Parts: sequence; structure tokens; C-alpha cells
Amino acid sequence: MKIEEVVKNSSVLESIENYALVSDNIETEATSETEKTEIVFWNNDHFWDEILFSNQIYWNKEITFSDFTFSEWVPRVPGLGFTQEARNIRRQLRFAEPIERRNRLYRPSDKSRFVSSGIGSLKLPPDYLGYSICAITSNQQSCQGIPILINPEVINFHKLSSGDKIDSVTGIWQKMSIEWVKHFALTEKLPRGYLLITHPDQIKKSGNKSDLIYDPCSIMEYTQDEIFKWDYVFCSISITDRKQTQNIKDFFDEYRIMGGVEGKYLINPDIAEPIFETVYVTPNDLKSNYAIAQMALMKERMVKRVIDGFEIDELTKMISNSYQDSNSLRIFAQKVGIASKFIEEESPLKMAIQLVYLAVQSNKILELIQRFTIEQRY
Repeated sequence: MKIEEVVKNSSVLESIENYALVSDNIETEATSETEKTEIVFWNNDHFWDEILFSNQIYWNKEITFSDFTFSEWVPRVPGLGFTQEARNIRRQLRFAEPIERRNRLYRPSDKSRFVSSGIGSLKLPPDYLGYSICAITSNQQSCQGIPILINPEVINFHKLSSGDKIDSVTGIWQKMSIEWVKHFALTEKLPRGYLLITHPDQIKKSGNKSDLIYDPCSIMEYTQDEIFKWDYVFCSISITDRKQTQNIKDFFDEYRIMGGVEGKYLINPDIAEPIFETVYVTPNDLKSNYAIAQMALMKERMVKRVIDGFEIDELTKMISNSYQDSNSLRIFAQKVGIASKFIEEESPLKMAIQLVYLAVQSNKILELIQRFTIEQRY
């Protein structure tokens, strides 16, 4: 098994577990520690570069965004496309060969790489108070946007819909109250935040419309050569498309049987109004005993593929070569979620063997391999 597939599978698993949390309640009250500032951002790149480099200094500060576009579709993982790892993936994707050039149709494995580079959008339902998580973007790409948590009164007052141009929007950048699952090393440093907007005066709408592009994204489970596989699937669509919903449905329905496979989609990109048939229609569907059992079996299949298809001795050797002293290996173990106290002081190779064994025993081999891959750039 290729290391890249282990990394992808771990990301897929995290995505599904986070999907289950979408329906949980979120905080809609601004913190009392709000600080008035004169911070202004004019584009996505500047904002995410600042946030990824020095996120802590922006929490609970008032921030203004000038000349942005409103989107009801939010990035699958906000900020992911601006990480160095995502940029590296995009450079590799320049050589990806489409299987159908006219429509730029790619294989499922390449689709997953595109999603890992930051592409992918979801449409989330309002919470129990009517607040919605939406996004604003400076470049008409919803997947590169900045999350906002917005009062329904603000949406109704301005009659906001996807593509509306906004001269300025001012809000408080604050942490999401939901603690997301963080298996995937690519996403663990990304801030779980949004811009809180509670009053119509915080937005100045221009009255113009933008050609916004969004990328509905799901996860497809399928069998190829009698092997279970999971891949991200997405399509890109413009809000100017008069048959948006039908075209999205048609694409996903046709893609799942492309190449003779019989794929099935696990989650729906539009949670409020599902577009096509999925195994789990809403996040709450993932909280039943049946769904929990299904998820556990899915992880078991992934782990089995790792153990069957990956040379364990080679893995322990690579780890021992990369972490020569016990302190660095123990720190690495803790990042994976393995208690380092269970690793006895030995030679680097013997400690690496203990670590891999503990990862297998605790069902964390996926996390270990994907984190090792990213940290060491294998």
C-alpha cells in the first residue's frame, strides 16, 4: 500500500467523524473580552497567512474584511488550501492526467488529492437559534473562504444569498465552541474559528453579484479488484448555472458507476437539503449504534489494508532512522496519541518496534503513518 493512501484514508475517517459533530450546538454569544481594533483584510491569502502564522493574537479581536463575496457554501476544511502541505500537493497535481480532457474528469485517487489540497465545500444547516455558518471569499472560490457565524436577522435584513458582493463586513474572530476530531496532521494546526456577525450594521452590501464557484464534496466507498477503497469526490459549479442542483446530482450519480464500479456515497454535501442519495443523510445518522458499528468496521478495513499492504519492518526502520534519540520518539508517540510511558528505553530500532506495536494494538496505525509521512516528508 502506498503511504499516500494511508494519509488519505486517515483524512477520510476524520472527515466522517467531524461530519457527525455538525449538528451539535455552537456558541453564538460574543466573548466579553472582545477587543476593538482597526485590522482590515482585503483578500483570503493575507488573512490565512496571518492566521496560520500567528493565530493566537487574533482571537476575540474585531476584524474588517473589505470587498468580499458571500457564500452559503463553506470550505470543507477552512484554511487547508493555504498550508504548505496543500501547496505541495497542488504542485504535484499539475502532472495529473484527466481521464476525460473535455470535462477535466479525474480518477477517484486524483479527486482525493485535489480535496487534500483544499478543494471542497459543504452547505450547513442553521443551528437551533437560526444562526448559520457561511463564508466570505475575496476570489469567488468558496473553498478558499473564511467562515462566518451569522445571525438570521442579518441574512434576512440584507437578503443575503451566495454570490452577493459585500463592500465590508466587520465581526469578532472567535473560537468555535465545538472541539473537532483531529486525527489528521494536516489539519490539527488549523484554527477552528469564525467571524461572529450579530447585527445588520456589521455588513455593507454592494448590490452587485459575483460569479461564485463552489465545490460540493462527498466520500465514495467502493470496491476495486476486491479491495475496499474510499475516495473524496467533488464537482465544481457556478451559482450562475440555472440547473445547479440537478447538475450536481447528475455528476455524482454518474461518477459513482464510472469504470464499472458500484460506489456509494457516505455523506451529503448539502446537509440542510440533501442533493443525492447517501448512506448517512444527516450528521445525526452517524450517532446511532448501527452507524458507530459501521464506522468501526470501516476503520478496521483501513487498518487491515495497512497491515496487509505495508511492510511493517520497513516502517519501524524508517521511524528509528528519523527519531534517533528517545526524547524525540516519545514526543512523536504523544502526537500520535500513544502514551510514551509504555515505551521502554532501548536502542532507536527497539523503541520504534515498541511504538509500532502499540499503534497496532491501540488501533492508531493510520494516525502513526500519516503523521510520520507529513513530519518527515516521505
